[in-house]
Amino acid sequence: MNQKLISRFALLLALWICVQEQTVAQTTPQPTRVAGTNKIERSPDGLSFSFYFNNIPLYRYNMGSDGGNRGNFIGLTASKDGKNYFVPAMCGGVLAADGERIIYPCEPGVSFKLDDQFMNHDSIALHWRMTLNDREAHRYWMSFQIKGKTLVIDISGDDGNGAGITLGEGYSARDDLVVVPVPYLPITSLLHEKTSGSFTSMYFDWERTSCSRMLPDATKTKPVLFTAPTEYFPRTDGIRNKIKERIYLTTSGDIDDVMPNVVGPVAPLKHKLQDKIIVSYHPPFPKLLEPLIPHTSLPSYLDSLKNLGIKNVALIVKDWWWSGYDKGNPRVVPANDFNMEYKHLGNTGNQILLKVRNKLQSLGYTLALHQNYIDMYSGSKAGGLPDIPVNHLLISKLPGTGSQPAWAYVGDNSDENAWAIKPSRVFDVAKQVSAAIYKAYRTDWNYLDVTSALNPSGPVAIPRHGTVNSYVDFDASPGNAGRDSAGMFLYTLHKYRTAAKAVREGTRNGPVQGEGGCHLLYAGYFDDFEARIKTAVPAVSGYSAPLFVDFHLRKLRSKSSFHGAGHIYEFYGRGWDTFFTEKEVMTFIATEIAYGHGGLVTKSAHNCLNDSPCDHSLVQIPLEYKHVLPMQRLLAKATVRNISYFDRKGVAKTASKYIADHPDEFDDITSPNFMGRVRVEYSNGVVVYVNRNREAGSWTISGLPSSKKYNYNAQLGGNMIQGVGAKPSEPVVLPAECGWVWYSTL
Repeated sequence: MNQKLISRFALLLALWICVQEQTVAQTTPQPTRVAGTNKIERSPDGLSFSFYFNNIPLYRYNMGSDGGNRGNFIGLTASKDGKNYFVPAMCGGVLAADGERIIYPCEPGVSFKLDDQFMNHDSIALHWRMTLNDREAHRYWMSFQIKGKTLVIDISGDDGNGAGITLGEGYSARDDLVVVPVPYLPITSLLHEKTSGSFTSMYFDWERTSCSRMLPDATKTKPVLFTAPTEYFPRTDGIRNKIKERIYLTTSGDIDDVMPNVVGPVAPLKHKLQDKIIVSYHPPFPKLLEPLIPHTSLPSYLDSLKNLGIKNVALIVKDWWWSGYDKGNPRVVPANDFNMEYKHLGNTGNQILLKVRNKLQSLGYTLALHQNYIDMYSGSKAGGLPDIPVNHLLISKLPGTGSQPAWAYVGDNSDENAWAIKPSRVFDVAKQVSAAIYKAYRTDWNYLDVTSALNPSGPVAIPRHGTVNSYVDFDASPGNAGRDSAGMFLYTLHKYRTAAKAVREGTRNGPVQGEGGCHLLYAGYFDDFEARIKTAVPAVSGYSAPLFVDFHLRKLRSKSSFHGAGHIYEFYGRGWDTFFTEKEVMTFIATEIAYGHGGLVTKSAHNCLNDSPCDHSLVQIPLEYKHVLPMQRLLAKATVRNISYFDRKGVAKTASKYIADHPDEFDDITSPNFMGRVRVEYSNGVVVYVNRNREAGSWTISGLPSSKKYNYNAQLGGNMIQGVGAKPSEPVVLPAECGWVWYSTL
């Protein structure tokens, strides 16, 4: 069988698999398929194709004339209704490697030759030869298939000369495209075309890619981008993996039609933390047992919680192991004995930590200890446990022949810097270390730092590329268990996801919470997340992100449970030692309520001489206990029924309508048109109103039903009142930025 027949057979097989995936339950991040009919039409001259949904040509692909064949995305256009077409990926296409040089599809001297093509009733396939100055650079197949409103594009390389795929930038002759950042979707943005009112997503299938690096790369300014290219770097044997990518392009007037799906399983112990307030404790843990103000008769922190009548606390001790935080990993035991000035007290750490555990258990609280299975340190405590050597068998390799070990955090070669663990070793190390921790301290549950906060692409330094992002192991040597998947983002992601399972097996003591950030990629594998709010636009995050809850509530929330809106200092973009006012705490809680999250309280690592007045956590915990915990219990098994957004005039709108009406302001917290007023209705009769719009002022709610289960932060008689119980008198006025009212008809 010749090479052309082999390539064609492989393509037909790939198309068959694609069809099968579209006809069964959702197994990919592709947007949920909209019911309707599809067909493909080829032009009489054979140079262009139209892709139809319900007899409307949503997409067109024009290969150009014989003198200008395009094996890229210049000829790809999209429209929600067969009018007002725009180019979603101008100058997008395959990148080729020419030694150390990367060839882009639109650069001078690049041309394409169509070697072969194939078409049936619902798909086309094109075999392209990419050349630079008439010298062959790369050969690859590009196929198109329309399913529902989504155009599925598969690209597979014939050789290892492919260096990646770029989606270029969006282009409209009307110059009216804007980026739509989506909270909790940090790896891609959406685009909105103002003239047509369309919404478009175009992204790589992160569940089937063969790339080395997949990063977001979007701003609110031009150029208008969905995301950065997927990139393929050479392994330590000098070989790049062959390109294999699937791209989903979806255009619609309804933003819900274009949002990716989250395909992880339902986390096995998702329910275990849904009736807990999580307290993340950052100061030295001996302070938990000491008076709030040193050398006084005030109660300890834990006794203060008891005196406040707080129950259902799950506490994380962050800074506990011998070196402090992550240093010295993986030899983490014994516990440190630091005081507030981080000076040693004399080898008493283990005894004090056990006293903390016993005290927590006597109060009915549970204990988790900070763990980390990403950063490894070559400087470890003599006699520390577990005894896992930090050597070439544990540490990832950077790309290219003769490459160096990979830093998890780039720096000089000292014990203060961290090495990146091989993905193939994550499960083994996580199971060993977590078992050693459990054996020493008999903890009740687990907190994993870093792993689920990471896009597996970063950050380490790659030679000749500067500081770029990659935790991927490029080690193709026979001694590496992951050599067959060296240089692959997806292999790294799969192995990182196993960390939670490894900890469950190592401890058998309860659920695993992960750090937030890129937790979209780990949903369903971790039981719970510290749910910091990120988008693909770094400047739009935390407090400044719009209260755009659709993606999280409709796609993500069913997989795991969630607490907080990130740590409060992350939410506001401040340091660990920050004191937060009661108004700021109330705004944070309003955000938790809007997203249906559980309460997360962060005890700051400050160094106050007078500790009690500058500790916001003892103000926050009673508020979380009173207003958030009852709601998170009610919503444990509930699903979203309806979401509405209200403008400053009180008009209810869908997310699509709100963003279309305010495309340049919906994510601008300084605008009165900021997307900050939301009503969420759940399947079990819980209804939530939240006002997080600080510029539009207070929001008046009327027509609320009678119910005995009301919870609110509202303006009554000119004062902000936090109430629980019967329905408050109407109209209910929600204060700007931090107002809420929720009720249950159950």
